[in-house]
Amino acid sequence: MGACPVELSPEAHDLLLAASSHLPHVVAAALVHTAAGTAREGRSALELVGGGFRDATRIAQGSAELWTAILRQNRVALLEAMEAFLAALEAFRRAMESEDPSDLKKWLDTAAQLRSQLKPDHSKDEHGSRDSS
Repeated sequence: MGACPVELSPEAHDLLLAASSHLPHVVAAALVHTAAGTAREGRSALELVGGGFRDATRIAQGSAELWTAILRQNRVALLEAMEAFLAALEAFRRAMESEDPSDLKKWLDTAAQLRSQLKPDHSKDEHGSRDSS
C-alpha cells in the first residue's frame, strides 16, 4: 500500500494531518466556490476550467457528511493550519503587489522546490492511476 508508519504525539498528528490532508480539502472546496462565484459577460469561470483546476479540486467532490465530521473533529489543529495557509497567501499577495517580478518568481520557485521534495506516491502505477488491487 505504500504506507510508512511514524510515531507522533496526538497533537503533532492532528496538526500535520490538518496541514497535509484536511486543509487541502478545504482549499479545493474554496477554489470551487470562488470559480462558481466568478462570472463576467454571462459566463461562469466554471465553464472555462481546465486540467489544472480539475486536478486541484478533485477532492472537493468528497462526501460532505464525512468531511464535516473530519473537519469538526480536528477543528483546533485545522484552524492553526489555516493561519499558516493565510500567511502563505499574504506572502503571495506581497509578491504580486511588488514592482519586482523576481519576488513572485522566488515565491513560485520555492514552492516548486518544496513540492519536488515529496516522496514518490507508490500507490500509483506508471500511468498515474491508483492501484486498484
